[in-house]
Amino acid sequence: MNAEELSLEYVIVGPRGSGKTLLLTHFSVEKLQHAWAVNKYRELSGKSYAYKRHKTKVWSNYPVRCHVKLPTSPRVTILSTIDLDIERLITWQPEFRDGYIIYDEIDQDADRQDWMAQLPKLLVKGIKLMRHRNMSMLSSLQFVDELNIRLYKQADVVIQCRDKAFTGWGREVGLRPGEVMNTTFIDKSGILTGYSFDENHQRYPMEFFGKRYWGAYETTHEFDVLRPKYRVKIPVREIRNEEDVAEEEKNKQLVYTTVLYFMHDFAGKRIKSTEFSDKLLEFGCTMNKNNWGGMLRQMGIEGTLYQGIKRYDFSNVELDGVLA
Repeated sequence: MNAEELSLEYVIVGPRGSGKTLLLTHFSVEKLQHAWAVNKYRELSGKSYAYKRHKTKVWSNYPVRCHVKLPTSPRVTILSTIDLDIERLITWQPEFRDGYIIYDEIDQDADRQDWMAQLPKLLVKGIKLMRHRNMSMLSSLQFVDELNIRLYKQADVVIQCRDKAFTGWGREVGLRPGEVMNTTFIDKSGILTGYSFDENHQRYPMEFFGKRYWGAYETTHEFDVLRPKYRVKIPVREIRNEEDVAEEEKNKQLVYTTVLYFMHDFAGKRIKSTEFSDKLLEFGCTMNKNNWGGMLRQMGIEGTLYQGIKRYDFSNVELDGVLA
C-alpha cells in the first residue's frame, strides 16, 4: 500500500538546533507538491476520483512556502500550507479531512505535566479517528519525555534527529548547520516494516540533506509562549423524558404564582427567602433555591441582605411578557 493511503503519526525528536523543524519543512514541501500534482491531474484528466485516497491538503502551525513549475509552462505556482487553527483542530471540525497536520513543538500544547488538560485528550481521540478521515500528523519536540504519554503511545514512527555540522567530521569539512542531518527511524507500530520496534528492536538510519529547504520557512519564527491554554467545554447531552419537562414547566408556573401572591397580599413588605421558599412548598413546587432564585433575577427581583437574612421586595415587579 502506498504511504499516501495510510494514516500515520510521526514524532520527530531532537535537541535544539538538530534540524527538527527543517525535517518537518521537508515533509511539508513534499506533501504540498504531491497534493498540487494530484489536484492538477484531476483537473486535466477530468477524473475527480483519481488517487482517491491521496491527501490533498496540508495544515501547519508555522508558515511553509514552496513553488512548482511545469516543464511546458513558464508559470511558477506558489504553494503554502494552511494556517493550523488549534481551536478547530482539537474539536476536529469537518474541514480536517484528506490531509496532513504539521505540528511543530507539539509539547507546548500536549505537555506531559498537563496530562489532565482537555487538549491532549481531544488530540488523542482525534488521532484514533484519523484513519476514518484519511489524515496523518507529523509533529516535533525536543524531548520525548515531555510529550503526553497517550499521544506518544499513538505514534507510529519516531524519528531521532541530529545535525552533522556538530560532529568532528562536520567541523572538519566545514558543514553549516542544516546542511546534513543524521536521522534514525523507529517503527513503533510496525505499520511501515511489518514488525514493531518492540519485536525486532531495529533502527533505520538515513541521511537528510536540508539545504534546499532553507528558504521554505522562516527560522526566526517564534511561538507565543504566553498565549493562554485552550479550554474546551465539551457539551453534555441531557436526556429528559416528558414527565421531567412537564414537572419543570409546572414548577415555573408555581414560582410565578407565588410572586403574584406576595405582590398582591404583601405589597411594600420585604419577604424573607425562607418565607418565599415555604410558600413554594405549600403550593407544591419542588424547585431548589438556586433555580427559583435565578428565575427571580430574570424578573428583576434582586434579594438584599438585612440582619444576615436575604429578603425580597415584590412591590415594583414588572411581569409583562414573563407569564406569556
